[in-house]
Amino acid sequence: MRQTLAPLIALLVISSAHASEKYPDPNKRDETRDGRFGTSCYTYGSEQGNREICSISIYMVLSNPERYDGRYISVTGYLVDYFGTPTLFPSRESYRAQISADGIAIDGKIPSALEKDMKTGIWGVTVVGEFDAKFQGYQIQAAGRITNLRTVAKIPFLLGR
Repeated sequence: MRQTLAPLIALLVISSAHASEKYPDPNKRDETRDGRFGTSCYTYGSEQGNREICSISIYMVLSNPERYDGRYISVTGYLVDYFGTPTLFPSRESYRAQISADGIAIDGKIPSALEKDMKTGIWGVTVVGEFDAKFQGYQIQAAGRITNLRTVAKIPFLLGR
């Protein structure tokens, strides 16, 4: 029994040391996915150098827009052509209820296939770009806008229409 226990303990010590190098300490508060508690968001490389991108819920943006103003965000929601402006809503229901204050305008180039699909319905997408909380809308009220788009991609499991 002791002969098999010693190698097992050694393996556990080695694997835990390896795991601590590979995975960040969850209690370390200098970087989080969403910038909570004043931390920075995760850093990703780009053509312009390293960029901080906050991967957040659209509800976090709607409830705390000032926290994300001027920051790059990755957010998922429902994209629709809302009175001529591509707009991201948290749900189909908020779009159907015409709650324009729940909409975030998307200001930039939308992929042509998705632009065509937007004419026929509402589509689940992930958008990555810079959030502008000071933007109030064009003709319709908005909760802000996302500019300097990096990604606008359909989410297969969020069906359209």
